[in-house]
Amino acid sequence: MTRVLLVRPDDSSIAEIVPPLGLLYIASSLRRDPDVDVRLADIATMKLDDAAVADIARDFKPDVVGFSALSVQWSAVWRLSERLAEAAPGAAQVAGGAYATSQPDHPLKAPHISYAVAGEGEEAFPALVRALAAGGNGFDVPGVSYKDGDRAVVNPSAPVIQDLDALPHPAYDMIDFDNLSVLPRIGQVYRHKKYFTVFTSRGCPYKCSYCHVIFGKQFRFRSTENVIDELALLHDRYGVREIQFVDDIFNLRKDRAIAILRGIVERGWDMSLTFPNGLRADVLDEEIIDWMVRAGTYKVGIAIESASKRVQKSIRKNMRLEKAKEAIRLFAQRGVVTTGFFMMGFPGETEEEMRQTAAFARSTDLHVASFFLCPTVARHGVERPTPRLGRQRFRQRKPRRLLRFARRAMDHVGSPAGDHQENPHARLCPLLCESRSPVAHRANHAAKKAAAIPVYAAAHAHVPFGDPGGKNHRQIASAAHRRSPARRGLTRTRGPTRLPRRGAACILTACFIATFLSA
Repeated sequence: MTRVLLVRPDDSSIAEIVPPLGLLYIASSLRRDPDVDVRLADIATMKLDDAAVADIARDFKPDVVGFSALSVQWSAVWRLSERLAEAAPGAAQVAGGAYATSQPDHPLKAPHISYAVAGEGEEAFPALVRALAAGGNGFDVPGVSYKDGDRAVVNPSAPVIQDLDALPHPAYDMIDFDNLSVLPRIGQVYRHKKYFTVFTSRGCPYKCSYCHVIFGKQFRFRSTENVIDELALLHDRYGVREIQFVDDIFNLRKDRAIAILRGIVERGWDMSLTFPNGLRADVLDEEIIDWMVRAGTYKVGIAIESASKRVQKSIRKNMRLEKAKEAIRLFAQRGVVTTGFFMMGFPGETEEEMRQTAAFARSTDLHVASFFLCPTVARHGVERPTPRLGRQRFRQRKPRRLLRFARRAMDHVGSPAGDHQENPHARLCPLLCESRSPVAHRANHAAKKAAAIPVYAAAHAHVPFGDPGGKNHRQIASAAHRRSPARRGLTRTRGPTRLPRRGAACILTACFIATFLSA
């Protein structure tokens, strides 16, 4: 019997917790072999710490340890690797996820990590486990990079999985849904406590230079029947009442998307849907939006990135901005909470182009506008991986200079009280805030009780990678609040988040979420 321990580290700079969907797919793929025993140790959703994971490894005595992590979590992977090398000596350690995909040679620099699996792991990782169980070294497994002595041998990703229906459903029995439901989720405002994430497709044919390539650029999709079967499993067996679709691009094929939405409607489930990402705004139309609403969609995220046509071309996104604005209007008109995602600080982007993006956000019917600062490259002690973004690598401005540009551009985002009274959707909505503070919790509860549409207004900042003291975190949060023309009437809650005083008239359609991303 081969014992495999699947581990996902935690990182305090990531405020929102997502279910370990990737590891659950890996677990179900491993379980196809009756000679493999799989155990999950997801620090965030299982409320563990490094010591608890080490105890699990000590008791379980794994032959293989697999890590799944984002690039920003690389230091947590290295730290856990050290602990597990002591708790389970002799276990082969394998890195996977976005971290190993973006730069597979970096995890191999860790003293105890011997393998890295890039891209989709449902076939490559079980093949590596089988090779190691048979006494081999696994060097010939497609998609696996490895350490040969002191030398890192990097191999290309394995071919993408074409038949997604052939994959077993994720190992949902390894998750405590009740425990997951009380943790901060994407967006943090919800209709139903018990939820989960679902992929209906993988890959995206668009060539955006900043995006991940975990699933490749070939669009592959599951059949409608396969998706509905999984939703029925979640609904009937596990009591899930809210689904987050996390495809790279759910609506690329309109007929397929509508077929899934129609299947949900026909079954009459009491289920709500959200799309935190994965909607290409300029290929949405009224028909698919109507089907989304009929199926229970109440919250969506739209990635615009920049309102500058020059920047759109340079990052190879080529978004048709007027069509995107029309999609936002249609969602807002139907009472769907709509978030827009924007980025500032692309290579060569000017301050005027940043202002143009901020002005575009304000001109739409968005309920939330989230602004992110582009990746900065800095090294703090250990060499830090640079995100591999297509064929480009961003070598960004100094954070302080970029912050100064973004501050000035953000002067144009805030709204004085009453400035958005022409927005009929905003007038009906209490002001909410993405926060775990007691004040925000009461506001969220009141809004759900009143069945009102939530509107966010906040100044957010995540602790930037490599900034343990949080200096830039405080600077950004302070600047976002101080610079906002709507700062009057706002009170401070815990951290950088603000809520309005009782009876405040101002309702914002923009929030500032400033993040130094590392991946």
